[in-house]
Amino acid sequence: MQPGTGSWDPLFSVMYTKDLSPFLLQADLTYQLTTRNRDGYEFGDSFTANIAGKYALASYFNLTAAVTYLHVNRAEDRDDKYTDLTILMDDPDNTGGDSSWISPGIKVRPFKSIPAAVDLKAQFPVWERSTASSWCPVTGYSRG
Repeated sequence: MQPGTGSWDPLFSVMYTKDLSPFLLQADLTYQLTTRNRDGYEFGDSFTANIAGKYALASYFNLTAAVTYLHVNRAEDRDDKYTDLTILMDDPDNTGGDSSWISPGIKVRPFKSIPAAVDLKAQFPVWERSTASSWCPVTGYSRG
């Protein structure tokens, strides 16, 4: 799939943050409502729930942690333009599922005069329920 295929997929989000210095707690929910593109394919709607926390060890160094749950509905290929039953990834029946992961990390603000930070996180799968063998739990690392 390429961007610009004619689908319109709005996001609906709500977030709550509570500052309990030196702790910060945050909870957020996001729902993505997908629509069919002009070729008849529709990715599954998705729902994400996230609970995160931050502990400030110093004004420039924080420990972070999050627990995330993701649900994705099955995709639909109304006209079978993208369905190839010989390839697991190209069969809409092999799309969708549920997963959960934890994300510990650190956040460092090296310069007080510059409003920027380095955020390092790792993602570790905790649980998954997939509709087929196309989903695989993967450990991920990010920086930013």
